[in-house]
Amino acid sequence: MNTKHQKEPKQYTIRISRFRMGMGDFHKEVTGTLDYLIDYFHLALESGKRWEDPSGRNKVNMEPKTARQLVSSLNHAAANTTKDHHRRYYKLIPNPEEIEKKKSTKFKKEDVRTESEDKYVDEAVKEISELSGQN
Repeated sequence: MNTKHQKEPKQYTIRISRFRMGMGDFHKEVTGTLDYLIDYFHLALESGKRWEDPSGRNKVNMEPKTARQLVSSLNHAAANTTKDHHRRYYKLIPNPEEIEKKKSTKFKKEDVRTESEDKYVDEAVKEISELSGQN
């Protein structure tokens, strides 16, 4: 079996924040693959699904396909189960490697020109050189 070309599963970090009135705030970060995180937060999703509003507000997706969907479902579950005093919030934290990768591959709009823009620039340069030659 050739394991050289197999990709490692992507790691995600989710920050849990609890704001407790009069008791101080609590923050915790959990890192793992999407499957691990779904398993880790299964009880939170399940309890949020149990308390779901029948009108369709704050629907909890029990089988999210992406980390963003998982965080959204966790926030909906928290809204369904906790009221007032001990509110929880979940946030997807970008990994440092992803931030560096995005910075290194980011292009500015002026760095990239299409063929039609190149043609337009060439025509403008030609017209300017003709005008300057007439004066």
